[in-house]
Amino acid sequence: MQVDQSRTSITLIMETCRPTPEEQRPLGALSDPTLQESGPGLVKPGQTLSLTCTVTGGSVTSSYYWHWIRQPPGKALQWMGWWSGSTNYNPAFKDRISITADTAKNQFSLQLNSVTPEDTAVYYCARHSERTSL
Repeated sequence: MQVDQSRTSITLIMETCRPTPEEQRPLGALSDPTLQESGPGLVKPGQTLSLTCTVTGGSVTSSYYWHWIRQPPGKALQWMGWWSGSTNYNPAFKDRISITADTAKNQFSLQLNSVTPEDTAVYYCARHSERTSL
């Protein structure tokens, strides 16, 4: 997200991570699912940010950890939380965050309430490679 000079609106920038040619698997090999974020491009301070991650080539199940991560401008990645049948959240977001899943639609979603200019970031969804104890 980006904030305009008047700080009355926040623009959300979403990016999808794609493998480089060196990381791509040969034809016929098993592949990881593709995750695509979607949501509004503009959120005003005080409003709720709602993002959805749609999974293709795999299933949103509790067999994996499904994460939301963000990267504020000029800063490191920041883990927000995961869903895996239950949820676990970064305490930095206190009571503002909710991650849910709709397994019938093969989607999981992030809701961040009462956004501020400090929530300006690029937001990513991700899947933990295998179900292990986190």
